[in-house]
Amino acid sequence: MFLDSFRQDARIGLRVLFKEKSFCFLAVLVLGLGIGGATTQFTVVNAVVLRGFSFPHPEQLMSVGLIDPQASAPNNNFGIGNIPSAQDYEDLRNAQQSFAQMAAYLSGSTINLSYKNNPQRYTGAYVTEDLFKIIGVSPMMGRFHGRGQQARCRKSHDSES
Repeated sequence: MFLDSFRQDARIGLRVLFKEKSFCFLAVLVLGLGIGGATTQFTVVNAVVLRGFSFPHPEQLMSVGLIDPQASAPNNNFGIGNIPSAQDYEDLRNAQQSFAQMAAYLSGSTINLSYKNNPQRYTGAYVTEDLFKIIGVSPMMGRFHGRGQQARCRKSHDSES
């Protein structure tokens, strides 16, 4: 009985779909977008959340923030802490004894570059010299910047102001 009823419903549904071409097109489009959206979401969740990033030792990576014990939760970024300044980072790096290596980054920065009189704005991040070594990434072209280069950049920036 159930199989006969299902067969009859499927036959009527297919007849209506093929009779109304615009409805058929709309139904196929909605189904395709729904399946494509669900597949995309699963792919992202699977790659980022379930598998995680492919760092050499992800269990050893830590995020450090500064928390003011006198401030309220919103002012302390709800327990995550505030981003240390460059001077705070250098003090932490020189004084810490718990980590094998330490690096810092500031993401969301905009960088303006010009090539052949064609200016472009890019979103990037400022990073310290050890970040790429810690996360196990090597440059596709060129080389890593080193501690000496960072000091030279700081001196040239300080002399301009």
